[in-house]
Amino acid sequence: MNLAQANVSLGGVHSGVPWLVMMLITSCFGCAPTLETPVQSGSEAKARSEWPPPSAFPLSQDLAILIPRSTNLRIGADTSDASGASLLPFDWVQLVGESFFETVVEEAFLTESRYEDWHAASIRVVPCGPLGKVPSPINGVLCWPGVRVVWQPTIHDVQIRRRVREHYSDDRAMHVLYDFLPPEIETESQGLLSAARDGFDFDTERFLELRDQAVEGLLDATFQLRRSQRAPYEQLTYRWELLESVDLATSFMDGLRLFFGTHMSQRHVHTVTAFSLPEGRLPGPIGLWTFVAFTAKSGALTQQAIEIVDPDSGDVIGRLEKDETVGIAE
Repeated sequence: MNLAQANVSLGGVHSGVPWLVMMLITSCFGCAPTLETPVQSGSEAKARSEWPPPSAFPLSQDLAILIPRSTNLRIGADTSDASGASLLPFDWVQLVGESFFETVVEEAFLTESRYEDWHAASIRVVPCGPLGKVPSPINGVLCWPGVRVVWQPTIHDVQIRRRVREHYSDDRAMHVLYDFLPPEIETESQGLLSAARDGFDFDTERFLELRDQAVEGLLDATFQLRRSQRAPYEQLTYRWELLESVDLATSFMDGLRLFFGTHMSQRHVHTVTAFSLPEGRLPGPIGLWTFVAFTAKSGALTQQAIEIVDPDSGDVIGRLEKDETVGIAE
């Protein structure tokens, strides 16, 4: 079965997914923000029966981890992933930077922002991201868990336009999208995912089994990041531990590094996108941003043309150049 056929043949399939759907539906409702003595989460996986009820997990801060700008509490580009390589490899930054050379950005992506300036600004946990290109009920079935890491360059204690700033983030970023692939199912899952994305036939029943296993693994790893049983994780703001105390912030960042070092790998990245303003660090007056996109396979990036997709059929109805520059409407 392929992705296009699945909309018809899988329309009534819900086996193994009700618990996931319930968790996604109720994730925006939290329990009362009553704090208790923080507890350290162990590194051992927990059974789903040990998780809080769907109304209490996952909540906003579980799924959207926002990290304040800091010289100490940061995930740098050279932080190790599960394979021992850098989370944001120098070669990737260089390649993306070179893709801007023939645009209005020119060399600013590489000259204004140094490799050591790049850090993880936010992490988006996606319990099951749709594989289809258009909104459809089937996206609740043919989906796969993943993680999106937003990287941004920040400099510290610097004078910008006659004003000294403690932290200044350039208006450019890289978005790195991972599939969540537990080691025990990685090889088989990658084959099924490739077939589903490319429109080839695949074993749908086995796909759903592996998908549910991966979803549970990602949610469990996300739950292990919590350092309290009743912190106000429902509030969409910076992660609670990072604002509560130095000890909790340090513990959480250690846990986040362990999360990356255990579960994320270059070979699991499927897409990288980036944007940048031209040289000058003046987002308002300049009013221009250039976007580029790459596919990733086994850790290698390939720049892609920017596609225009029909919102109803999902068909590609146009292709732009390999970059697109947009400006503020007059």
